Amino acid sequence: MKKFYFLSTAMLFVCFSFYANAQNVNVTSTGGLDSATYPTLGAVIIAINSGTHTGDITITILNNFVEPTTICLNASGTGSANYTSIIIEPGPGSAPICITTNDTATFQFCGADNVTIDGGPLKRLCFINTSKLSNSAGIQFSHAISPTDTVGARNNTIMNCQISCGVRTDSAGSNQSFGIFVGGATIGLTNQGRDNDSNRFIENIITKCTYGISIIGGGAGNNNDFNVINGNIIGPSSHGPDQIGRWGIFTQFQNNCIISQNTVQYVGGPFSQGLTGADRGGIGIGGNSWSSTPGLTTGGNYTVTRNKVNNILEEQTFSAVGILCATTRSGVNTNNVIANNEIYNVRANGTLGNAGIGIGHNGNNSGDRIVYNSVYMAGDIDPPGTFTATQSNTGIRIATLTDSVTTVKNNSIYVSLNSNNASLFHSCIQMPDSSYKFGAAELDNNDYFPGSPANPQMRIGALGTTSLPTRIYGTLTAWRTVFTPFPQDINSISADPLYSLSGPNYLIPSSVLSPLKMAADPIPGITTDILGELRNAFQPTIGGYEYDSLTLPVELSALTATVLNRRNVRLNWTTASEINNSGFEVQRSMVNPEGSGQVGEWSMIGFINGNGTSATHHNYLYTDRGLSTGKYNYRLKQIDINGNFEYFNLSDYIEIGVPSVYNLSQNYPNPFNPTAKIDYDIPYDGKVSIVLYDISGRELATLVNDIKAAGYYSIHFNASNFASGTYFYRIVAGNFAATKKMLLVK
Repeated sequence: MKKFYFLSTAMLFVCFSFYANAQNVNVTSTGGLDSATYPTLGAVIIAINSGTHTGDITITILNNFVEPTTICLNASGTGSANYTSIIIEPGPGSAPICITTNDTATFQFCGADNVTIDGGPLKRLCFINTSKLSNSAGIQFSHAISPTDTVGARNNTIMNCQISCGVRTDSAGSNQSFGIFVGGATIGLTNQGRDNDSNRFIENIITKCTYGISIIGGGAGNNNDFNVINGNIIGPSSHGPDQIGRWGIFTQFQNNCIISQNTVQYVGGPFSQGLTGADRGGIGIGGNSWSSTPGLTTGGNYTVTRNKVNNILEEQTFSAVGILCATTRSGVNTNNVIANNEIYNVRANGTLGNAGIGIGHNGNNSGDRIVYNSVYMAGDIDPPGTFTATQSNTGIRIATLTDSVTTVKNNSIYVSLNSNNASLFHSCIQMPDSSYKFGAAELDNNDYFPGSPANPQMRIGALGTTSLPTRIYGTLTAWRTVFTPFPQDINSISADPLYSLSGPNYLIPSSVLSPLKMAADPIPGITTDILGELRNAFQPTIGGYEYDSLTLPVELSALTATVLNRRNVRLNWTTASEINNSGFEVQRSMVNPEGSGQVGEWSMIGFINGNGTSATHHNYLYTDRGLSTGKYNYRLKQIDINGNFEYFNLSDYIEIGVPSVYNLSQNYPNPFNPTAKIDYDIPYDGKVSIVLYDISGRELATLVNDIKAAGYYSIHFNASNFASGTYFYRIVAGNFAATKKMLLVK
């Protein structure tokens, strides 16, 4: 993963050969003008907004170019814009293609829906905003521009892109930049966005931003719903010019938001950078300030799982938090899940109200679960040249007595910190008071390890509602007596977890002797670990990693399929780990059209190389294009290097429906030699005729002359017996007729 990331970061700096006068963007569409080229993406958006291209639109970025100004893509049905879906993708090749602007955003969604921007497996699309405005973004989502409009940007996907901004984050300054900003029409942390729902941000690389991804909903009465942030790498490989300034991921006013499998790293920076003091964090849900008091209705049902957060540093007397859970819902349980996350190297030398915290909880009557997480915090929090610390750091902290019913269970917490202030104590866990209302929740089956006994500043637990606790407990035995009348942590332990502290799985137990093994208690609904491996159903491992996850064979943690542009199927799958994996043979079959549900003969349609032996997750993608109307099943044949194989089946069939309008597509390729593919769409059963003519109008061949059921169709035309030249093909079906020109070059 790191090798790929270094390569991807380097790509951002080779994208500056611009083509000022070139036609850099190609567009095809099923309605309006069917194909055209443009100098910039902004020019394309203007054409779409004016209704030049309609229906299903594909935008192909061919070359690097400078976008002169931010252009908004309007919602379909707004003004003249009338599209069904839009796909933006790079043209052929392996080099990255970069769009650079010096304005508020490189690309803006103004209430636009059903748009996919996909840089492909090599992450070849780069969005670079060099602006130094007070607020700027790489990509911006907002509701439509009218202040009374409640139509948000919905059902959009940004995936496999590289995004960076122009504001330096390794020096003092108040300007803010966002890799991806989802909110109001004006960029800024207080500008809420209405109904920006069901958007997906997947497998992107984001650097040199104050905030990597920020999603701010429309306030207490208009939260966003069902947004997904998955598999992104946010932050570079070290502190420096490309670091994240304040927060890797920040979300507020969201319901049912999924934040999973992201890597957030190198946020904030050392004292020597002269940064402006600010709270730094990896992932913040509900809030982006540790010292703030909960009270806003900020949503619930977040799922924050399988993330890796590391190197969150604040040496300007503010806070550093790995994961912050600060959501409320007006007294209704928030029911968030913070599970299977890995957090390490989080440090702060804050003053009163600020602190360094691995996982911080600052909510209300929550029903939240903080379970199966691994936390490692070690070292000097106020090294030479920085401010002397006056406040305590802790691994997991529940902040306020207005909170209740939060489960803290099966977590591995290693905290061994020291500071220049010899009277300062740090702890593995801090609760607000012994009267905390657990209710049906539990504090149990955790491992609290305070490092070497020679460190006089470490304690197991602490009580207090500020960052300087009022009571401390040096032993687990003493800590167990704190909470009455229901004793907590009865099954918790205090032992060295024997973390690996190397490689991509930094906090995985490195030895069969790890005390974390078989020491957790099963939790309903959480059956896998950070790598997607199955948990032991009866005696799982404490922390993010199930111990034997590295020794299991290839494990597929997800296989999904999505229909794009009505007749393309995109398969996505994720492996949690791989051993000797040569690759995946993608196979397809048709389901019996008579309704029996029987699967026809399987045929291979593609092959995707595997990653050999790997202990980290990998995401794969394959697109099956130009399918005819019908029902299809898919499966993967995973093949080992030695030839052994096993099958993974899609859980249900995929159906390609019938088109809503007649259409005759341009042959592909064009020019061609000697074969070409022609697609056509028939919305109603009936007679279909497609005839080929030469340039003088003489009929040369009948390509189709038959009764066709409604559906999508393709012709594979072979012109081996024809001379080079220009030809025409014409369709007649019902009351529809259309003619296209094709060029044969031999």
